[in-house]
Amino acid sequence: IDAYPGLSNGMSGHNHYNGVANAHQIENDYKKPIFEAPEGFKFMVIKTNAYRDSGWAVDKEDPIYEATRWCWIANLDTAKKYKHVLSVDGGVVREVFEVDNWYKRDDSRRIYFVGKRAKEEIRSIFINKRIPDKFTGKGKANPVLYSN
Repeated sequence: IDAYPGLSNGMSGHNHYNGVANAHQIENDYKKPIFEAPEGFKFMVIKTNAYRDSGWAVDKEDPIYEATRWCWIANLDTAKKYKHVLSVDGGVVREVFEVDNWYKRDDSRRIYFVGKRAKEEIRSIFINKRIPDKFTGKGKANPVLYSN
């Protein structure tokens, strides 16, 4: 139903991803290999699509960075244990960021990070690969997930 502007469902379906996608895009994403993280490599998964289409970050200088880093309901102390964030859209890693520091917004329980794109040797492990099943499905609707 996302393919038809102005229409909406009263209830979302199971295991769905928001946003318009044609059959070619969906097939292309599902054909991508699943990444295999190096042993002991800790990372957060942040699911967002706010950097594309009509998302709030689309007009920013670096839309995918802004959409990924800002502003999530999560525990600051837990987040500080993670130095890498995978930006995921539609079940596929679109970018990897190295976190310089995590911060809490003064006016809420939301957190955000300041960082940069990860080194190429790390990015090449994850970008354009699907996330493992342990980050999808029942109980994994939260946009912020942790590797371990």
